[in-house]
Amino acid sequence: WLDLRFLNIDDLYSQFDIELVQNLITNDEWNKFNVYLNMNIPFKGKSNLNLKQVNINVWSIKEQTSLNKIFKEDKNALMIFFDYNKPIFYKWDYYLFISSLKNVYYQNFTKHSEKFKFLYILWNSIKKATKIICLDENTKDELIERFNVKETKLNVISWFFPWLLKLEKTRDTEINLLTINNIVNPYFIYSCWNWIEKNLNRLVKAFSIINKWDTNYDLVFLWDEISKDINLRNLVIKYNLQKSVFFVSTWTLSERKFFYENALWVIFPSLYEPFPFSLNETIFFQVPIISSNINSLKKVLWNKANYFSPI
Repeated sequence: WLDLRFLNIDDLYSQFDIELVQNLITNDEWNKFNVYLNMNIPFKGKSNLNLKQVNINVWSIKEQTSLNKIFKEDKNALMIFFDYNKPIFYKWDYYLFISSLKNVYYQNFTKHSEKFKFLYILWNSIKKATKIICLDENTKDELIERFNVKETKLNVISWFFPWLLKLEKTRDTEINLLTINNIVNPYFIYSCWNWIEKNLNRLVKAFSIINKWDTNYDLVFLWDEISKDINLRNLVIKYNLQKSVFFVSTWTLSERKFFYENALWVIFPSLYEPFPFSLNETIFFQVPIISSNINSLKKVLWNKANYFSPI
């Protein structure tokens, strides 16, 4: 059984997990796969696949009560949980798939009770897992050092970027999006989330220093959520960068392709990054990358990027 209730079809990590599970189902003819879902995901399988819609949200009370009851009734041979969504009273064998420990190091909880709940469920999940599967060596090392997990309990799988095959069908846009957005200079792109560990405040400050030396460069934030970030917009005003920093919302892949293919660099200033799923499109469109020099990124990008200190 696989607990995939967390899936969000628009999320890159979800896309990775969907492809991972689909390959597992397709290439394993000996085992039967049963999948718990909250949304309709069109997994393809023959007689070895059963999809079960449960509509129980992650981190909810029902997850700890009703879902655990469903698990017990289904008599699961082996469960696979992704991240920390295991009910704390689940008693049978399970594998735990951990993509990141970001929330341990960069906590963004509004209440102390939320922080306690997260850390308790995380510790419970790690401690009782039969096996823990990671995407990268960095997360593996953190589990050994911070949570005292035995190395024999840990496996690191081969990662891959999702969506790459689908990107090949992208068509060129017929309009000049730079003119529409009033971008006239060569530009850098940032195209990821606006979480605290992404280091965007320092990125804007660094760009303001560059802008004092040479005003012939622009910075484009290519992500809809970032365009709504009031704090980041206020920082742009503080450094008087309104004519050099652009917030662009793009809704189609062809629009993003246009911006990527006309960019100088894609910049990636993260302070913490287990596996950079958001560089998926950047790598496919072969845009030069300038990245923070943290080990987890260097192990993925090797000589495909230029590096700088994120501090």
